Amino acid sequence: MSSVADLYTPRNLHALALLWREIGLIEDDRIKRALAFAFTNTAWHGSRMRRFNARGGQRPLTGTLYIPQLSSEANVFEVMRNKMAQLQRYYRSFRPRIAEAPSVTLGSATKLANVRSGSVDYVFTDPPFGSNIFYADCNLIWESWLGTLTNTDDEAVVNRSLAIENGGKSLEQYGVLISSALGEISRVLKPGGWATIVFHNTDAAVWQAIKDAAFVNGFEFHEAASLDRKQQSHKGYKGRGGEENVAHFDVIFNLRKPIIASKTKASKSKRNRPQALRMLNELVASIVREEPTSERGLQGVHAEVMRRLASHGDSDFVDYADVRAIWESLPKGELALSR
Repeated sequence: MSSVADLYTPRNLHALALLWREIGLIEDDRIKRALAFAFTNTAWHGSRMRRFNARGGQRPLTGTLYIPQLSSEANVFEVMRNKMAQLQRYYRSFRPRIAEAPSVTLGSATKLANVRSGSVDYVFTDPPFGSNIFYADCNLIWESWLGTLTNTDDEAVVNRSLAIENGGKSLEQYGVLISSALGEISRVLKPGGWATIVFHNTDAAVWQAIKDAAFVNGFEFHEAASLDRKQQSHKGYKGRGGEENVAHFDVIFNLRKPIIASKTKASKSKRNRPQALRMLNELVASIVREEPTSERGLQGVHAEVMRRLASHGDSDFVDYADVRAIWESLPKGELALSR
């Protein structure tokens, strides 16, 4: 694969090019944009990434650029017709409740210059989870048709697959970008305003980067929550089966901007590793004995560990592998309660 064109069969590449040309000739800008939106989904499904599945539900693997051993070539005209039908149903039922439409801004969360300081009541953000997904790479399929590619300079990811000089990013760079984004969130929030961060990862150092960024920007930590996404990814199922260290349940940080600002430095742990592991042993053992958390298995136990640690800004985060090692060392009778 040397170009985006290589991700398509010649037949689908020609068919998609025909569709895209006809969309470009439409004079009504609103209709053109709606059809371009439908086309981006069609261009994704029309690629060779679409996996054959004998039981149906054939689609590309999400969150990655992956060519399967056996592709299923889609009829792109049929895919486009189905997506247009979905949009028609949406617009028929769409009834705006306010006269002024919400504003949508495209850009980096590290630069919110168009938002006034102290003007926002609440911020919800679901930032990249370290190196889990490279979003700019995944956008490449439809952005190539649209003619504009995401600028990766401000993409907050840990990318060890590339050298730094070739666009790779270290954990330190990830932390700087996350801190810059949280700095802007703190600036635009009203005093006493809240920010919610949905997050999960198996690496304690990535969690630490999020926590340090929140501390540096003066946020107060409050009780964290847990989010069950229900539908797991392919790797998520492998994690549930114990084949890989894969986290599934997300943790929700609840952060508050103090009414009176105070400069806070990131806390430094005073515990040594043996002491930290001893405390982790006690925490995991107590969670395993609890229902319904224990019924979620190892992934659920890990999420609950991280949720409790995230609720206290001075706590140490831990690696998924540490939780798994303790889990596997517990008596089988206790583990039976959590399966």
